[in-house]
Amino acid sequence: MELIRQFKKLTKNDVSLAGGKGASLGEMINAGIPVPDGFVVLSDSFERFIEETDINVGIDAILDNVNTEYIHIVEDASAQIQAIILGKDMPQDIEKEIMNNFKKLGSEFVAVRSSATSEDSASAAWAGQLDTFLNTTKDNVLENVKKCWASLFTPRAIFYRFEQKLNKTKISVAVVVQKMINSEESGIAFSVHPVTKDTNQLIIEAGLGLGEAIVSGQVTPDSYVVDKQDRHIIDLTINEQSKALYRRGNDGGNEWKDLGNKGKEQVLTEKEIIELSKLIIKIENHYGFPCDIEWAKEKGKFHITQSRPITTLQDNVNGDEREKKGDQLDLDEISNLPWSKRWEAPLSLFVIYTGVGGYFEPMKKEIGYSFTKVLIDSKEGTSGCYLLDSDSDDFARVLIKRLKKNPDVLLEWAQKFKDNGDIVRELYKNEPEWFLNLNNYNKFTQDLYIFGVYLVTITQVVDRLTEKQLKKYGSALEESRRYTERIFFDLEDIVNKFLSLIADKEGYSLGEVNACSVEEIQDYLNGSKLPNKKDLKNRHKRSSIYYCPEPILLNSEQADELLGKMVSKSFEGDILKGTGAYKGKIKGKCKVITRYKGDVELKEGEVLVTGMTDPRFVPLMKKSRAIITDAGGVLCHAAIISRELKIPCIVGTKVATQVLKDGDDVEVDADKGVVRILDK
Repeated sequence: MELIRQFKKLTKNDVSLAGGKGASLGEMINAGIPVPDGFVVLSDSFERFIEETDINVGIDAILDNVNTEYIHIVEDASAQIQAIILGKDMPQDIEKEIMNNFKKLGSEFVAVRSSATSEDSASAAWAGQLDTFLNTTKDNVLENVKKCWASLFTPRAIFYRFEQKLNKTKISVAVVVQKMINSEESGIAFSVHPVTKDTNQLIIEAGLGLGEAIVSGQVTPDSYVVDKQDRHIIDLTINEQSKALYRRGNDGGNEWKDLGNKGKEQVLTEKEIIELSKLIIKIENHYGFPCDIEWAKEKGKFHITQSRPITTLQDNVNGDEREKKGDQLDLDEISNLPWSKRWEAPLSLFVIYTGVGGYFEPMKKEIGYSFTKVLIDSKEGTSGCYLLDSDSDDFARVLIKRLKKNPDVLLEWAQKFKDNGDIVRELYKNEPEWFLNLNNYNKFTQDLYIFGVYLVTITQVVDRLTEKQLKKYGSALEESRRYTERIFFDLEDIVNKFLSLIADKEGYSLGEVNACSVEEIQDYLNGSKLPNKKDLKNRHKRSSIYYCPEPILLNSEQADELLGKMVSKSFEGDILKGTGAYKGKIKGKCKVITRYKGDVELKEGEVLVTGMTDPRFVPLMKKSRAIITDAGGVLCHAAIISRELKIPCIVGTKVATQVLKDGDDVEVDADKGVVRILDK
């Protein structure tokens, strides 16, 4: 059994062996980030320790009797478990391996840090729950390793375990042993501002002495806000620091020292702030997600001692809590908002949930705009997206302003759409098991966010182009749309493959798992349970998500009520209004197809009524006398194909599939963009 592993032999995929902290340090050292060298006492060492000392059964029995509503029960359980661990001797071969590797480090002092194997995901972090021992020497390194093992069962760690619903999940602990930086200055940094959530701003907190004082909140550090794009300092906040934590002599341990006037000075110079900012940006770019970073500076050189995902940027409430929020929503108020149905696709709630996540912070970062509200409506695997008219208009103004400065930015957007399509396509080459790794899953969702950004950018801007602009850029935009069109079917296919692995393992249906949110699958990959089967079945059957901008899940009853209110407000009398995509005026009987299936039939001369079309609809479109869609603009699939087939077409009616029924007689006046119901 492997007991120890050097940082340089670890990657971000080794969380189960080295814990979140150990895996992250190994990943960074291999990426060229200046990380102090070290090794990890692997979780297998802890597992062997508790098995050989025969204490694993006793620990489980104590945890099974924990009731977190009573603090004294948690504290008693913690005291019992820690006493058991600290009272047992470490196996001799583990002791020998630790001491041999300590000697190879060539450092008199090391930091010994706990690293839980269910640690530091984007939705949860064990930071502050487990113990760290700074300035450890060869005389107490073995003792501190055992203390780190025992800290998996401190009262706060037990509370956290139950709070995150990990009490039935096997959690182990590795221990990081790392060269100790005798820091002159140290602190933490966030690659995205945690308060404003501005993705173009990072924030650095800096103090004198060891960083533990800042992490634990015992001193008030300086704060520096930096613009990531222009690399300039936006804001400096200088705080007086009266004392600092330093190494105590040569015997190890730490002590507080008074700073006097030195504590009134700015900790980092502006040059150092920019130097550290570049390092922070490099780490974020490597991982592909916002990072919470610990740093230290010794003899003028910066060192990174930890990096983990920021856990405060997302709405991490579970599905039940979202539904409670949904109960508190004013559905009348939401239905009164000026919604327009922008697109509809045969995609699961999970895929839609993932893609629309890009309409907020990722879009702000890429385009300089973020939507304020979005509504998703989903029914048995078909989902539609509604945007506010005011948001669409504001977004269009931002895009048009960019066009006036540089008309060719349209070609840039089209190319980025294709490039991001290639990035997403590359993911399909991976086996389904690849997606079950938490870091890979996070990359997958981040890539889809950016793809979604440029998808909505293209679809929003084309409806506002002049005839001259359409003539010049329309073919390039259409080429990019066609190029990426197939991605949606590939996307659902690969998602179904990797979600099927979860469904089979947990005894759920694929439809049920497909109704999970991004965060719920993320939590599952981090060790939590899936939501209740019944809830997921109901979600798959019918549900809505209201982003404002945090996502709030509406159950089937709420979704039906909301859509009913929206339909009644969007349709009056016997007239539906939309946008004429190809001119003409005809009368005919409706055939409503809300979701494409291989055996679906449309009689020659019927009027096709659907949410949106895709390439699979073309044989049906050729038979139809006219086409009516809920969503889409002048460059959507239905609009393009109708012009090729010279079939009258009206897109963007919002509610055609809700109002019209099979056999209804209608007059389609695409010259005016109006559908008249003749017999209903």
